[in-house]
Parts: sequence; structure tokens; C-alpha cells
Amino acid sequence: MPSPFGKTPSSSRSSAELQARGIDFTDKDAVEDVIRQINAENIARRALNPPL
Repeated sequence: MPSPFGKTPSSSRSSAELQARGIDFTDKDAVEDVIRQINAENIARRALNPPL
């Protein structure tokens, strides 16, 4: 269900990203590694493109 604020909730976004990367949801270590990678990518993106 879309957010009333026009953005996808972060948990749905994370789940979709894990699926797109072909992660096995039963492999806890793989899930945690990819979540760390996604978080690092988001931090880097925000650092390079700060909100106005």
C-alpha cells in the first residue's frame, strides 16, 4: 500500500531492494550484509546530494 506521503515505506523499499538483488531471505547473514550495503549507499548518496 502506498504511503499517503507519496513515498514507499522504507520496509517495503528494503524488501523490494533485497528481492531485486536476489537475496535469500532465509540467509540472515546475507540479508544483514546487503542491508549494510544499502545503508552505506544511501548515506553516500545523501552526502553527495544533500536536501535543499
